[in-house]
Amino acid sequence: MNSPIVPLTFVFALLIILPLRSNATVLPIRMADKFILIEGTADDVTGYFVLDTGASGLILNARYFRSKSYSGLTAFGVNGEPAKVETLYVDFELREEKWKGQQAALIPLDYLEVAKDVEILGLVGGDLFWKYEMLIDFEKMEVHLQRAGKGGESLLESPDFDAVLPISLKAGMPCMEVWMGNKTYILGLDTASEDNMISRNRRDELEPWLSDRGTKFFRGISREISEVESGYLSSVRIGDIFCSPMSTLFTDLSGINWNFSGPNIDGILGFELLRQYRVAINFKSKVIALSPYRSSILMDLVSKDAGRRDSIIHRQSGAPVLSPAQHDRNR
Repeated sequence: MNSPIVPLTFVFALLIILPLRSNATVLPIRMADKFILIEGTADDVTGYFVLDTGASGLILNARYFRSKSYSGLTAFGVNGEPAKVETLYVDFELREEKWKGQQAALIPLDYLEVAKDVEILGLVGGDLFWKYEMLIDFEKMEVHLQRAGKGGESLLESPDFDAVLPISLKAGMPCMEVWMGNKTYILGLDTASEDNMISRNRRDELEPWLSDRGTKFFRGISREISEVESGYLSSVRIGDIFCSPMSTLFTDLSGINWNFSGPNIDGILGFELLRQYRVAINFKSKVIALSPYRSSILMDLVSKDAGRRDSIIHRQSGAPVLSPAQHDRNR
């Protein structure tokens, strides 16, 4: 019997503007370079998690959690590199939002902590939000979460949004049609991707819209560092709105397309998109909405916390040893 698969995408390497109802959960954002950190609690351990819609579920840092059993779960990175991981079940909370008996994969994330100079309890993936709408707002430095309405009806008809598009989900990652150059492509939205990534098979056809060509390095789940072609890609349009040129890596995405259900994607959008647009996703109705920030968003939100190394993990009691619990995804 094949092991279940949890996708992870690391790159070194939406609700909507919700009317602020009493049942909307507001999560303050802290930035670690280009990572969005939100505070959460897994069992008795509270600290910061990376918001990562490129991962399907909950990923916990093996530095702070231990499992009493080994499940043989397999995790795959964006390039398809496999890694065997342990799992456990935890009660997970993002303020008022709670997931009882949530399955989590244990992955060592110490290299992320070293690179970002911050303690990271784990990653919160897109599959946790299948009943939710989410807004990411860098002007207010907030993530808004709210349960989607009955039947998944959309809240995305707000006039504040300039583009509203249908999406599909690839293991929890929102995917949409995006115009690049002179044709449309299917791109996923990974909130933990520091650069955009496009399949290297598409590079030649996008060559006329590339500038500042060069190479960059990124690290995947296997911790191996890869050197890939890079550049700034212009002529990118989502719905009726155009994006400023975005830093883009060209890499092999066949692994993620082969291993995970959902549409085959041509690339992944990340922070380069989020810094330009307020983004809202309704995971239940499968709709995404975007609107440009009316004032410039400020690259100072990148690394503005980088010089501050404070302890952002605290434990209510005892060591963070987690026991398996009954699996309940609240579906």
